[in-house]
Amino acid sequence: MSSEDLSTAFFHQLRALRNRVSALQKDISILEATVSQVVTGQEDRIAELESWVNPYANDGSAIGNWFEIEEID
Repeated sequence: MSSEDLSTAFFHQLRALRNRVSALQKDISILEATVSQVVTGQEDRIAELESWVNPYANDGSAIGNWFEIEEID
């Protein structure tokens, strides 16, 4: 192969790699958005469950009520 052919092949490989990196960046962005939505949804569910346990605690403290044990005298 001539040096011109090698340069052309290298250029095409480099362009293909750039396209793959761009596609991966888009996929990562979509995954980040999906994870963010899932986390937010789970936070909302936890808050809802906590409000069932203690309707006055929406700050996350109600989750601890499940683990408290009262001492019997």
